[in-house]
Amino acid sequence: AQFAPSPEGWAIFFDYLSNSPLQDLQLGGNNISDDVIPSMVECLNSMTSLTELNLWHCSDVTTSGWSDFFRLLRNNKSLRKVTCTGMLLDMSMIEAMSSTLCDGTSVESIFSSNHTLSSIEEPLFILGFYPDIKLLLKMNENDDKVEVARQKIIKYYFLEQNNLHELGRMDLGLLPRVLGYVDKYEPARLYELVRAIPLLFHNNEEVIGTKRKRKRRA
Repeated sequence: AQFAPSPEGWAIFFDYLSNSPLQDLQLGGNNISDDVIPSMVECLNSMTSLTELNLWHCSDVTTSGWSDFFRLLRNNKSLRKVTCTGMLLDMSMIEAMSSTLCDGTSVESIFSSNHTLSSIEEPLFILGFYPDIKLLLKMNENDDKVEVARQKIIKYYFLEQNNLHELGRMDLGLLPRVLGYVDKYEPARLYELVRAIPLLFHNNEEVIGTKRKRKRRA
């Protein structure tokens, strides 16, 4: 049922709800606003059993509030589906979703991104025009979250950011997985990657050899 507490009232409500074992939370049609978003997401992140959240027609949340909502979900480890069929998407929200699902600034930031959220239901199906968001959500469907992180690192760090030279420092046991992933999701890059491998390891050996020589001199 709809109710309209103040932002302070919402904060008390979410404080009470923290660590709840609920699996499905229906908050649609209420007066949740931008000011409520931080306390709401803090509560959601504490609810380790929560897998579905319905925020349909929360019309008091602006595009800035929705951006904060998705950005703050970065550390959420349980929520799989969010329904927010009253929001209007803009680029800041798309960027927030993308950064939460895969922050490509470094290997570490990708590894600590959200690998759980796999469904965002929104009006007009605008996300269909953003294939990267769709692919990231699809990747997150895999229950093996370490594998999800590995796939994102390969695609969005090594391949898209052209950091192929760092593959030369990768454990040899991981390379077959890397090539298998590239063949499945980025077949056009497979030839380029295979051609680069001898040079990558040659350069890496030279670096290692230089370090060894320096150690001997010392």
